[in-house]
Amino acid sequence: MSDLIKSSFFILAILFCVKLSGCGAPDNSPSERSKNESPKPPPSEDDANNGSSDGGKKPQPSPTPSLDPNQKPPSAPPSGPGSSTSFDWRQHIKLDDVPTYSFAGNTFGSKIFKDIMEHTPSSQRFLTSGRSTQAHESQHGLVSIMRNATREDDGFFYYENGKGSYVVQPKKVMAKVKDYIGPKFRQEAKSRYDLYLVQQATSWPEVLYLFDEWNAYVATSRSAIELVESGQWDNGNSDPFDGLADFLYFCSASIMALQEYDPQYLEKNTQFKATYAMLVEQSQKYIAEGTKLNLFKNSVSLRRLEMLKRDEESAKIRKTMETYMGSEWFAQFMNR
Repeated sequence: MSDLIKSSFFILAILFCVKLSGCGAPDNSPSERSKNESPKPPPSEDDANNGSSDGGKKPQPSPTPSLDPNQKPPSAPPSGPGSSTSFDWRQHIKLDDVPTYSFAGNTFGSKIFKDIMEHTPSSQRFLTSGRSTQAHESQHGLVSIMRNATREDDGFFYYENGKGSYVVQPKKVMAKVKDYIGPKFRQEAKSRYDLYLVQQATSWPEVLYLFDEWNAYVATSRSAIELVESGQWDNGNSDPFDGLADFLYFCSASIMALQEYDPQYLEKNTQFKATYAMLVEQSQKYIAEGTKLNLFKNSVSLRRLEMLKRDEESAKIRKTMETYMGSEWFAQFMNR
């Protein structure tokens, strides 16, 4: 009888333990898994390849990157120069992650070349022609994959180190941009003006197409500087900075078009504003750095940048930039 009583007490003790502390339950209860589960890994290269650079069917992603234009990133890039009252894109931009891919090729001593190739799937890499052109065209492939990976009508702009910004498209004002560019600069940048603002504007009505090209020229210029410094420059006397100056001008003129035809977009979309500021800062930085090198000291980018900053023909563009970005930002980037 005493043995039966002892056994009963032992069974009751075990049941009490289970009830009180969950003895024997799985370590990851549903509530704990939902709170601690790691984010889903980025798509494989095969998945990413379902997107196409010619605007093919977009893959169905999970999750879709956040596109809130007013959302601040969890950690912004290091703050750059400027007063506390000047608009600093680092404090406003939302950066999304770009998948990483294996790249075993030569990087020619260029960090940004390596960076771009490691964030571009092999099917989208452009590995012929000059090396700075390879960086430019491969970044277009990277951007195409990221743009096609969302259900939104948006553009994507690569920064560095596997980060970039999504920007929702404004109204289709591409065909209007040419109207805000005066005859002197039309002639100065005639080949790109004719190609991008006249010929291709009929089939590419989205104004962020210009910004995509601008972003790619950042890759051109930055890789060119690093290739020269590493002794790996292979593009002769070509000018890798004139594209930066041309698209800085074109995209600044596009803000005039948006101000007239889509003012609400400019008022509400902080993500666009921050991305524009990022590209302006990068353009001025790499033009300044690049033209200090003997090989590029005669770059036409300096003259074209001065046309935007000083020429009377560009006065309305400058006024729009100052109104949109603020007088402190304008003084910092356009009056120096």
